[in-house]
Amino acid sequence: MMNPALENKKSILEKLDNLTPAQQEQVLIFINSLF
Repeated sequence: MMNPALENKKSILEKLDNLTPAQQEQVLIFINSLF
């Protein structure tokens, strides 16, 4: 059974594919501050 937070993180990471590398980095920093 997957942790819901991890599932959510995974779906966010999949959406990151559409962003520029700079945007991805900002989002990853934000995500890491949440988890």
